[in-house]
Amino acid sequence: MIAKHVPMKATSKSDFGGLVRYITSAQGRDERVGLVTVTNCNGHTPEDAAQDVMLVQSANQRAASDKTYHLIISFRPGENPSAEVMRDIEEAVCAALGFAEHQRVSAVHHDTDNTHIHLAINKIHPVRHTIHAPLRDYQTLAAVCERLEVKHGLEPDNHAARQRAGEARARDMEQIAGTESLIGWAQRNCAEPLKAAASWAELHQIAANFGLSVQARGNGLIFAAMDGTTVKASSIARELSKGALEKRLGAFQSAQGGEGAPKARQTYEKRPVPSRIDTSALFSAYREQQGTRATRRKVELAEAAAKRRAAIEQVKRIGRTKRAAIKLLGGGPVVKRLNYALAARSTKAAIAKIVAAHGRERERIASRNSRRGWNDWLQEQAKAGDQTALEALRAREGRRTAPNDALHIAAMPTAAHPAAIRQDHITKRGTIIYRTANAAVRDDGQRLHVSRGAQIEGVVAALRLAHERYGDRLAISGSDQFKALVVEAAARSAMPITFADPDLEARRQNIRQEERARDRQIIGRGDRGGAGVVGRNAVNGAGRDASATAPGRNGTFRPGAVSAGGTNAGTGLAAGGASTAAVGVGHAQPARNGHSSAGGAEAPSERAVKPNIGRVGREPPPESRGSLRDLSQLGLVQHAERGRLLLPRDVHSDVDDQKARPDRVVRRDDDRPRMSDDQAIAADKYIAERNAKRHIGMDIPAHRLFTGDHGPLIYAGTRQIEGQKLILLRDGADMLVLPVDARSAARAGKLAIGEPIEIASNGTVKSKGRSR
Repeated sequence: MIAKHVPMKATSKSDFGGLVRYITSAQGRDERVGLVTVTNCNGHTPEDAAQDVMLVQSANQRAASDKTYHLIISFRPGENPSAEVMRDIEEAVCAALGFAEHQRVSAVHHDTDNTHIHLAINKIHPVRHTIHAPLRDYQTLAAVCERLEVKHGLEPDNHAARQRAGEARARDMEQIAGTESLIGWAQRNCAEPLKAAASWAELHQIAANFGLSVQARGNGLIFAAMDGTTVKASSIARELSKGALEKRLGAFQSAQGGEGAPKARQTYEKRPVPSRIDTSALFSAYREQQGTRATRRKVELAEAAAKRRAAIEQVKRIGRTKRAAIKLLGGGPVVKRLNYALAARSTKAAIAKIVAAHGRERERIASRNSRRGWNDWLQEQAKAGDQTALEALRAREGRRTAPNDALHIAAMPTAAHPAAIRQDHITKRGTIIYRTANAAVRDDGQRLHVSRGAQIEGVVAALRLAHERYGDRLAISGSDQFKALVVEAAARSAMPITFADPDLEARRQNIRQEERARDRQIIGRGDRGGAGVVGRNAVNGAGRDASATAPGRNGTFRPGAVSAGGTNAGTGLAAGGASTAAVGVGHAQPARNGHSSAGGAEAPSERAVKPNIGRVGREPPPESRGSLRDLSQLGLVQHAERGRLLLPRDVHSDVDDQKARPDRVVRRDDDRPRMSDDQAIAADKYIAERNAKRHIGMDIPAHRLFTGDHGPLIYAGTRQIEGQKLILLRDGADMLVLPVDARSAARAGKLAIGEPIEIASNGTVKSKGRSR
C-alpha cells in the first residue's frame, strides 16, 4: 500500500469542487468509481459536500497556499480490500495527518490495475477556519502505511525514500508517459563509463561520445543533451556530483575547444522505454500521427484567427457606418452623444461575442488535435482494436503480482477468439476490463481475474470468456473457496471445459454426474406415470382441474399433463370409478399431443390441445375472409394486422339497434400495446438473451413482454436492439420489456432509474406535468 500527496503547483487552479467532480466522475466506464464516502460535511452527496467545503474555504481569506489536500492511497495489483477495511484505512491516514475533524470526500477507483482511493480533503478547519498543512507528510504516510499493512494483512511496500526528488519525478514520467527520461537513459547507457573516468578530459570525451556535455551550473554540475534537455549530474549517480568528482579528479575543468567536437556514437532521444518487443514501427506511426495533428492544429488555429479578424473588421465597419449616419442625421449635442454611446456599446458587445466564440473554437481545435503521450496513444489504439498496441502495453511491464483468484491458460491458445462480453476499459498496462452483470473480469493476457462480484454469475462470465479466449483446458489459482466456486459454476453451466488440476476436474465431473442423475430421475418419474396431484375438483369427482407435471412434446415439463379424479379424468394418470376422487397408479401411454391416458385404455373425454388461433381480430376465419358479415356493400377500412372494419358513418344507418352503442358493435377499443413485427422480433431476441443468461446461473431477473395488465411499474432503463427502442420496467421481481417509439423513449430517458413510470393503454409513456 502506498499513500501519496498530489500537490497543486498553481494555487490559482486549486478547486475543491473540480477535484470532487473528477474523482466521482465515471467517465463512461462502469468499473471506474466504486464506493464514494462523504465525511464531516452537512451535505450527503458529493455535490452538496463540495458546496459546503467551498463555503468554509471562503471564510479564510488570509491563507495564500493551497486549501485543498489531494491524497491517493494505492494498493498492490490483485488486492481489493473490503469496504470496511478501506474505511478504516482512510480514517487512520487522515487522523495521522491531523485531518480527522476536517471535511473530505473519498472515492474508490477500480479502472486501473491498482485499486486506489482518491481523497479530497479540506485543509481549512470547519469550526476554527484555520488552515492545517502537515509537516513532512511523506514520513507520516510511510509510518502509517507500514502499520496498516500489518493490521490488515496487505502486501508490504517499500516506504523508504531511496531516490532523489528529480530521479523520482523522472521515473514517474517514464511510468505515466512511457518514454525515456534523460536520467533513466543516462543511468542505463553511460553512467558506468562516466563513473570510471580518470580525468576531466576523459569525462568530457565519454560524455561527448553519448551526445552530452558537462557544464557548471551554480554550485554543481549538469549534463546537457543535444536537444537542450538538462539534468543534475548527481541525479544520474551520486559519484558524479561536483563534490565527489573534485575529490577524485581535482578542481573542475571545462571542456577544451578547438579540436572539433567528436561524433556522438549514441544520443539521447525521447523514445519508448525498453520492453520485451520491438516497438519501432508503432513509434514511427505515433510520431507521424503527432506531427499530422500538430500541423492540422496550426492550420485550424490560423483559419480560426483569420475568421475572428474578419468578423471583428466587419463589426468595426458597421460601427463606422453607424457613426457616419449619426453625424449626417444631426441633432443636438446630447442626442449625438447618446447615439454615439449606444453605437459604441453595441460594437463592443459584438466584438466580445466574437472573441468568446473564438475562444470556444480554439478549445475545440485543441481537443481534436491534442498531443498524446506514448502510453495514452497506445491505450487509444488498443481500445480501437489494435492488437499490436495492446501487446506493447503488456510488454513494457516487468514482474507483476499475480491476482489471488484467477483463471489462466494451461497451454498457449492456438488462436484468439473474440470476446462476447462487453469491454469496459483498457488500462495502461494492457489489462482489459470486461463488465458483466454484477461482476468485473480482468484479462491481462495470461489470466482472467474476477475482481469484483466474485459470485456465481461473475465466475460463469469469466469461464465463458476464458473458454472463448483460451480454449477448453484451463487452470485455476487462488483460494480453496474460489476453486470450489469455479468448479460448481463450470459443472452447472455445462460448458465444454476441463481443468488442468486432476482433483478439480474429478470434482467437476462428479457434480455433473449428480446433475445428470437428478435430471434422469425427474424424467423417469414422468415416464413411469408417477402419482398425480389432486386438484381442487378431485373431492367432488370432477377432476378437470387436477393436474401434475409430465413431459411434453419437446422433452420439457409442463403442468396439466396428468389428471386425477372422477368422470372427467381423461388425460395423464387417472384412477377410480365414475365418481371416485382417489388417485391411483396406472400405466400411462403418451398421446400425440404430449399428454398421457390412464389405465392403458383411451379415456372417453380426452382433452385436446387448443389450436393457436392468434390474437382475436388479427385475421378472420376462412369462411369470412373478404367480407364483414353481410354488409360488404358498405364503406370498409382495412388494417394491416386486423380484419376490415365498418366505417362509423355507415353504422347508424345500416345496423339494427342504432342506439345501443352502434359504433362499438363491429369496432371495439384494444387497450393492449401494439407493436410492429420489427419491434416484436427485437423484444423477443432481448428477452431470450437475458433469460438464457439467467438460466445458466447469472443474477438476472426473469424477463417477459409487457402486456398492459400490471401494477405500479419502476423505470429500469432503455435499450436499443436492432434499431428498435425497448424500455425496461420492473414489476416486483420480474423485468418487463416494452417496445416503444422514439418519442416515448425520449420521455422515458428523462426519468432516473428507479423512478415510477406510467404507461398508457396504447403502450406509450405518459409525460409528467400538465399538457397545454
